[in-house]
Amino acid sequence: MEWVEVLQAVEDDPNGASANEHTMQNLAALVRYGTVELLPPSTVGQGYYPSAVLDWDDVQTQIEVFEDRFEFYDFSQMPTAIQHVAVAKLGQLPNPLLPLLKPLKR
Repeated sequence: MEWVEVLQAVEDDPNGASANEHTMQNLAALVRYGTVELLPPSTVGQGYYPSAVLDWDDVQTQIEVFEDRFEFYDFSQMPTAIQHVAVAKLGQLPNPLLPLLKPLKR
């Protein structure tokens, strides 16, 4: 999947409840950053909460985007390493998230 398709994929996912406006603003910030800096995700869809989930199968990583935080999952470690990063300003990536994204760099 390419970055330009991410937002539409979340909006069109028939299996999940709609992500709310704040979640979509945070996802848009990740898409803007990812378009320039990151490998595109393998899959994208709705999460269990009004959230969006992006998976990178090759590096066993997942990011779940919420209205108030990003959750970063590293499945290459046992137990799974999970980090929560709070959103400081709606629609902007929080600085503590950036180092976690290094394995996803182009």
